[in-house]
Amino acid sequence: MRLSFIILLWTLSLTLLSSQSTNPFDLHGRTANAEANAINQIESDTTFAPLDSIEVVMSDEDITPLVSSNNPFDVGISSVKSSHNTNVISAPAPAKKPKAKESSSGSNILWIALSIFFALLLTAAGVILDRQRLSVHFKSTIDTTSLKTAFRAIKSPFNLQFVLLYLAFFVNVTLFLVIASQRDLIPLDHKWYLLMMGLLSIYGVRHLIMLIIDYVYPLDHIVSVQNYSISIHNLIIAVILLPLILGFQFGPAAISSVFFYSGIFLIVGVYILRQLKGLLLAMGIKGFNLIYFFIYLCAVEIAPFLMALKAMHLGV
Repeated sequence: MRLSFIILLWTLSLTLLSSQSTNPFDLHGRTANAEANAINQIESDTTFAPLDSIEVVMSDEDITPLVSSNNPFDVGISSVKSSHNTNVISAPAPAKKPKAKESSSGSNILWIALSIFFALLLTAAGVILDRQRLSVHFKSTIDTTSLKTAFRAIKSPFNLQFVLLYLAFFVNVTLFLVIASQRDLIPLDHKWYLLMMGLLSIYGVRHLIMLIIDYVYPLDHIVSVQNYSISIHNLIIAVILLPLILGFQFGPAAISSVFFYSGIFLIVGVYILRQLKGLLLAMGIKGFNLIYFFIYLCAVEIAPFLMALKAMHLGV
């Protein structure tokens, strides 16, 4: 009887304890109100930015190298440190496509062919008009005595033949420079009309300065002879340069450089020859000093070239 009473009390005490305490491993269901409150709390505490506005902000020192581990199942993760000096990592910009050239090679060849045809007409007309007069011009370039004799024999060297050949000089030199620049043989990026205007301005200023000097300082026509010498040497370039242009443009590619360097040698050689004759003419003036010839080179030869070069650079 006493044993049964003790067992009954033990059973009641266990029942009371189980009703007052909960098992931490028990699963309890969540009510609808509790779920609603939890969702509202999450939405109020969290804001989501649109994907387009998200930027990855990192600094150069934030990224640490991956730590190698001997465990093959470890996943290497780079740690990111917080820093105030941050750089925005953005996707690289797409590469720009090169612009198409304004003119094709076919149109350039056609334009050059038409220009050469025009130069042929000018040169042929100038040569045919008066071949005897042209031979006198060419013989005058041998020495200063022939130059003075030809200048006195030809009372007015500026006639239609002279105009045509001088115009052919500007056209031929411009064509030569344009073809050479298209083949990347000389560093020129100017348009053909700028080159033409540059040459016209250079020699226009030179002849004008020579006329002013001849008017202000009468030196027994020495300045007029030098002005005539400038023109005659340019006519020689106009006539001889044209066949070189034909070979340079339409000749075999293997020997095109030969025509190019021949043209450069012709222009430079005739220019040096003209300067030497000008120096010999100046030495015939009484009281001549070498400093006068140096002033002539600066004022008549170098200054117009630099002025035209500056104007062409501004006109690009």
